[in-house]
Amino acid sequence: MCFGPVACCLSPGVPYLAHLTLLNVDVTDAVMQQLARQCPLLQHLAIGRTENNAFGNFVSDAGLRELATACPRLDSLCLFRCYSCSDAGLEQLTANCHLTNLVLHSCPQVCKQR
Repeated sequence: MCFGPVACCLSPGVPYLAHLTLLNVDVTDAVMQQLARQCPLLQHLAIGRTENNAFGNFVSDAGLRELATACPRLDSLCLFRCYSCSDAGLEQLTANCHLTNLVLHSCPQVCKQR
């Protein structure tokens, strides 16, 4: 099953993909699930919107959990305008992956005081 043009590019022939940048395209939890399952050797991922007038993307903690479960080699993550990602999703990633580089830009649910 294909969830939009981004996910269709992630054919089953990309299991060795290590670096992926998906900026200014629609990325959803369904895309993250497909990405995690088809790219288990992923080491670097950058997602989100970088334009000044852009809305955020549609990735939530569920999408981050998919990465944490299926991509244990992930060591670099950049999130831009991921309004639905929170500390809980990042905690899952840090528990399962060895992140050495984390870039967060306009992710208001991360480190939000409770």
